Amino acid sequence: MPRKGLARKGLAGKGLAGKGLAGKGLAGKGLGGKNPVGRGLNGVQTSKTQLAEKRPGGKTLIICGSVNQMSLEQTNTAIESGIPGITLEPEDVLNDTVRPSVFRAAVDQLNRNEVLLLKTCTSVNQVQMYKEYGTSRNIEDISLQIAGNTGKVVMNLMVEVDIDNLIVFGGDTLRGIIASLGISGMKPEYEVLNGIPLSSITVAGRTMNLVTKAGGYGNRQTLVDLVGITGWVPSS
Repeated sequence: MPRKGLARKGLAGKGLAGKGLAGKGLAGKGLGGKNPVGRGLNGVQTSKTQLAEKRPGGKTLIICGSVNQMSLEQTNTAIESGIPGITLEPEDVLNDTVRPSVFRAAVDQLNRNEVLLLKTCTSVNQVQMYKEYGTSRNIEDISLQIAGNTGKVVMNLMVEVDIDNLIVFGGDTLRGIIASLGISGMKPEYEVLNGIPLSSITVAGRTMNLVTKAGGYGNRQTLVDLVGITGWVPSS
């Protein structure tokens, strides 16, 4: 049975349940995809056994608004590997509200598959589409608009679904999410892959995991490796 998210813990009370769905990104560096042995945040090497013991589990939402070529390759590889994904359109991320069909699809994917990748682009060629759409709507700072709407997306989804892990590509996106969720601090826990930290955050009284990765960090397999660490496997 789908969980009801944080609707009773303060998020729904902010009037965001019916607002838009927008996407942007997270950032960091990968491990090269070959050896999931990282170095802990205290400089002590993290073994494969320790990583296995620390698998976060639960529902995972991945947000990528980065247009860095490596980020795009990582997200495309993830979808090719079976990770469910939705590519948002300019009207989804540059307007105040997302298309209802897109939002419901995102909720359904999270409830059914336990993981979802939301991204704004599949190639750098689509950046021009966003510029043209933003200009036609007299939007002065397109990147800022996308970042702010990204935070709304995450909050809206958390009203509907209990999300345990956020994976975010891109600094601007991360700032937008932090602002919308009212996060006042992050507690670094350990590195899930070399150079990619997992931190604890508290949202509406509930603790969850935040994994951050810089846009150009890692290799094509990095996102697949990150999702695998949560214990998720594609359904047969």
